[in-house]
Amino acid sequence: MSYEEAMEILNNTDTNIQLNIMGHIVRGEQQEALNKVKELTNCSDEISIKIISELNKGIAPLSPAEIARNRQEAQDLLNKPKCPTCNSTNLKKISA
Repeated sequence: MSYEEAMEILNNTDTNIQLNIMGHIVRGEQQEALNKVKELTNCSDEISIKIISELNKGIAPLSPAEIARNRQEAQDLLNKPKCPTCNSTNLKKISA
């Protein structure tokens, strides 16, 4: 299988699978990403490495400040009160 054919398969694949591969790349799990690409496209090691390299070019590493900010935002969302029935955060106090 050629590089172009493998990329065509990836581009026509379900978005969740694409996101799964990108998640492996972002987390630095290169081998898992390579395995997913090879499993999906049935391509050679060389082509899967080339594909992962191309996908990796579009991802800029996060600075420590960005990581800290993202963690804080995630923690703020987790600590925000929610309705137990519908998970809405549009809550108002009920006065007694």
